[in-house]
Amino acid sequence: MVTELTVLEVAELIRALADSGSTIEFGPPAVDDPPRRCPDITLARRRLGWWPRVDHRTGLSRTLQWLRMTPDHSRRVPAREPLAT
Repeated sequence: MVTELTVLEVAELIRALADSGSTIEFGPPAVDDPPRRCPDITLARRRLGWWPRVDHRTGLSRTLQWLRMTPDHSRRVPAREPLAT
């Protein structure tokens, strides 16, 4: 079952999970900003047997928990080497 969320719904969910009173602000869309984002995972499912194992709420909750437990998370990510030159 595919659950499609709007950007506003995702922002509201993050705000609720973070117990934040922050306001949600929208800027003007980028020139190439698609009106809808709904990734198609058919190829990953067919070739790799991949299927999401957590729902949006659980995934965002786990991400927020990790961010809170790892305050310097941006410094722990090693720089990527170029894949090809």
